[in-house]
Amino acid sequence: MKNNLVRQFFGTLNVNLFNLFLRFLGTFILGDLFGLEYRIYYPVLLVFLIGVGYYLHSRLIFKSTSSSSAAKYILHLIFFNFIDYVIFDFLVSKFALYQSVASLAVTFILYFFRFFSLRNFVFNNLQDSLNSKETLSEDSRALYNRIASNYDSFHDDKYSKLYYSKIISRNIISNEFNEKKVLEAMCGSGTQFTNELNKLNIDLTVLDISDEFIKIVKQKLPNINAVRSSLFDYKEEEKFDIICIIGGLHEVHPNVDKFMTKIHNLLKRDGKLFLMEPHSNSFINLFRVIWYRFDNNFNKNEKAISVSNLIKNNESLFDLKKVNYYGFLGYLFILQSGNFKIPFWLKKFYSPLLLKTEPVFNFLLPKFLKSFCIMEFQSK
Repeated sequence: MKNNLVRQFFGTLNVNLFNLFLRFLGTFILGDLFGLEYRIYYPVLLVFLIGVGYYLHSRLIFKSTSSSSAAKYILHLIFFNFIDYVIFDFLVSKFALYQSVASLAVTFILYFFRFFSLRNFVFNNLQDSLNSKETLSEDSRALYNRIASNYDSFHDDKYSKLYYSKIISRNIISNEFNEKKVLEAMCGSGTQFTNELNKLNIDLTVLDISDEFIKIVKQKLPNINAVRSSLFDYKEEEKFDIICIIGGLHEVHPNVDKFMTKIHNLLKRDGKLFLMEPHSNSFINLFRVIWYRFDNNFNKNEKAISVSNLIKNNESLFDLKKVNYYGFLGYLFILQSGNFKIPFWLKKFYSPLLLKTEPVFNFLLPKFLKSFCIMEFQSK
């Protein structure tokens, strides 16, 4: 991890030095030699440097060219280029510096801030410390054991259960579940989707990596077959007809495709996989990315699922049967009320209205305004 950090630091330094050379040359020629107004040419120069910087950072330094990285890079640039321009304008107007000198000063002032933003926000290379499934599993177990009781308390109320029933379970559970062997992986405290599955005439197994979550499941549903295990470590001689994961797959980055292979191995041929996950093309994901970085109730590796990448990377294992998008204000302020630290007395006040309007928003709004998707796959 340390060696990779050093390589990225000095690699980014080299990119910035090259970028600085182009920038210095541009400001010297356009500003100091030709006397152009910097308020006109400087924004255009920044756009050119943005393209050069992104290409070099994504291809050579962090080696990540995903659509989510590109989107985050744009946010990174909007923020830092605004700060850049403000400082540059201040130095030129207040201290009468040569424009090339002011440009040089701004570059060095912001370098360290830019680097850590690139590393920890934009490209967020998880392989440094999280690529190991063992490290991922232990970190996840410790986190979920810590938050289990609080998590359950914010999902065990009447309105959260109604949301699961009306919006999530209704769009997954059907008659094809009857008398099937079903696995729910990453089941959490069992208050949510697990409770709906337990009402069916099925052979149900649920599992979660957290000791505390499984303890809560067994207390609430004593007759259920609840297993404390990571999905990756779970072994079963007889394969399943259906596997469901509700909001769990986005927590196993960067091992999503490995988990999909494991799921395929646990499913019968033509078996069904149902996923409910936050999706990366949601406008809300722009805020989710920042939230994940600063809230210690989330794993460092958590991030929304890219639906297109998930389908493409696993097309040899699964056929996609359908994908639908849901989740607006009701998802945020009913299901995620615990993350916003909303007290129950307030949740009780607004939830009935949100439960009534959520289906309307799900019907009318485009997918980029919806928070999560429900995918149905069939095993090949």
